[in-house]
Amino acid sequence: MSKQLISQKAIIKPEKLIKCKACGELFSRLRPMQKACSIACAVALSKIDAEKSIAKLKKTERRQDKAKLNAMRTRPQLMRVAQSAFNAYVRARDAGKQCISCGNQLPINAIG
Repeated sequence: MSKQLISQKAIIKPEKLIKCKACGELFSRLRPMQKACSIACAVALSKIDAEKSIAKLKKTERRQDKAKLNAMRTRPQLMRVAQSAFNAYVRARDAGKQCISCGNQLPINAIG
């Protein structure tokens, strides 16, 4: 009975073929976390990963720079933003009312 258990445990599974991340060729792994089929593919894959990480860093830097510039707005810039928001409020408030000068009905999308 022990011979049957040993023989069942001794069954070796066939190697699973993995697709190379760089070239797409099927290969069997030599190491558990291997992603590329050859050294050339591994080098190409590392270059691609490096480019992606650099692009990600640049994107975060641009986002931080934009936030800093937004925080460092000058008084005239802030006045311009506030004025445009106020004008939008007044247009929404006066929509459908008559003109204060001539009494004509204001168009819905009137500017001024």
